[in-house]
Amino acid sequence: MKKSGFWILIFFLSVFSCNDEDKISDVCNVDDPATDVEWIRELINSLEANENHSQIILYQYKFKTAFLVDPCHQCPDALAVVYDCDHNVICEFGGIAGLNTCPDFSNRAVYIDTLFSK
Repeated sequence: MKKSGFWILIFFLSVFSCNDEDKISDVCNVDDPATDVEWIRELINSLEANENHSQIILYQYKFKTAFLVDPCHQCPDALAVVYDCDHNVICEFGGIAGLNTCPDFSNRAVYIDTLFSK
């Protein structure tokens, strides 16, 4: 009986374990969203030319892929926007109006990876 418990534990660890290489695979049905999703690739090119500290962070939010795009991280009155894979706006944070259209984002969003940071 002890041996069967050991093998069950090994099975569950192999099924539910993950490694860093699997962290962002198959996001938006591509292997690398930073290069394979056109709007993200174009946005990264634009942000690289910008002088501001900017970032794109990949989350899972309400069981869907979400990209937090912050074109001026830690800038007062900057607007950060959360998009889905198809570039549809999910949420907006900050800006002059102090928007927060997803008040549960910080509690429900699960960090996956930072796609871009400058």
